[in-house]
Amino acid sequence: MGHLEWEIPAGGVEDGESIEDAARREVMEETGCTVKDLKFLCSQNPSNGMSDQVMHVFGAEVDSEGCIKDTDEVAEKVWMPIAEVKELLRNNQTNDGIAILAILYALTFYHFTGGSK
Repeated sequence: MGHLEWEIPAGGVEDGESIEDAARREVMEETGCTVKDLKFLCSQNPSNGMSDQVMHVFGAEVDSEGCIKDTDEVAEKVWMPIAEVKELLRNNQTNDGIAILAILYALTFYHFTGGSK
């Protein structure tokens, strides 16, 4: 049986697509949300020395919310207060290293303005 994992929206950049447009598209596909005030936070290589994969991390505010389009990949969308996200990380309730690093980076360097979401 499959294992459900806490993750953040992520995916590849399509040919001819900017990393900003890819971030917006992935958020829409995996959460049904459109975003505004997209801010680039960092680029990272999650497996340096083994892969040339690069992850681009963004912060953004939700502009509108709709239905998840990628139901084959995403079970559900859950909003959590920042304190709950920190507890999830502290209690090792996700093994997704890309999400862990992105969340920790955002918690350290991104100014959240959207309340508890």
